[in-house]
Amino acid sequence: MAHEMGLKISDKQLAAACPDVGSLKNWEFSLAGGCLAQVISEIAADAQRMMTTYNKSLQITLVTDHSNREGVDHFVKMIVWSSKDKKGRNILRHFNLDIDKGGHSMVEAANAIHRSLQSMHLEKIDVEYTYITGNSGGGAKVQSLHPQLVEIGVMPEISGCMNCLLHAFNLAYETACKDSLGDTGMNKNTTFQMIYLAVLMLNTVKKRNNLDHLKKYYTMTMTQLLDNESYIAGAYANFIQAFDEFLAVVEESEDDAATEELESELEINSLLHEPTFNPPTDDDGDELLTPYDIFAEDAERERETAMETNTDDNNADETVAGEDEESAVESEE
Repeated sequence: MAHEMGLKISDKQLAAACPDVGSLKNWEFSLAGGCLAQVISEIAADAQRMMTTYNKSLQITLVTDHSNREGVDHFVKMIVWSSKDKKGRNILRHFNLDIDKGGHSMVEAANAIHRSLQSMHLEKIDVEYTYITGNSGGGAKVQSLHPQLVEIGVMPEISGCMNCLLHAFNLAYETACKDSLGDTGMNKNTTFQMIYLAVLMLNTVKKRNNLDHLKKYYTMTMTQLLDNESYIAGAYANFIQAFDEFLAVVEESEDDAATEELESELEINSLLHEPTFNPPTDDDGDELLTPYDIFAEDAERERETAMETNTDDNNADETVAGEDEESAVESEE
């Protein structure tokens, strides 16, 4: 990257400027300690404000998620509480305690939450854990976890629990998308997969090459979309609304310096200056074939050519074989 930017610096100098493994490890511990100290000070300030203003403890909500990904157990534990920003507006602050394994039983999960809260050292701060939310199934389901937390004294008896609604919203949206557009994943020809592959291709080009290389691809694509009549016909036949919007955006930005440069490079015709555009036609007034039809015709033509070539080769082999037989008979005579 330094060489691409034109920086005159050697590999040895770059290596000397990079921290070693020990420094990175120490910095990570230092950052974690600093974040924890800042969160504790924020909770203490909010607890004092709550007691001064409303004469009650600062109420904190617990958020949990017990899961397993690729064979690794993790139990996410987060706290959420009310606070004020610098302008005095009401906000919600949150802090992720840890994501250790925790265990699958209710007792193990409750003890894991207790240990994580003890690491915050909030005993001398007037706070109260009054609510907990999490999954309603699997490990550490919230309806069973809440009574266990009350039993060990982490949460008061007058406290509550609620199933996580975020998953409900996500699943409803996910189900609707799958029913409408299909599933995602490898070998899935759906809109979501197309978007993923487009972003993946873009990032791959940027990673393996540079922005100049990406600009070259962009120029090639714009050339096809604006000058290639077959691509234009295909766009109007299959994506007429999206293509009209694309042309409108290009037309609005044609006064921009970058667009003017692009126009000079691509020699864009009067397409951009037409208020409306009809799909191109041939001399008889018939619409040109879409790219898909053209590709299909080319494939069929190649198949027919290959069959004709194979037929000619077979006939040639038979002719040669017949001539060899005649020569052999003449030699015997």
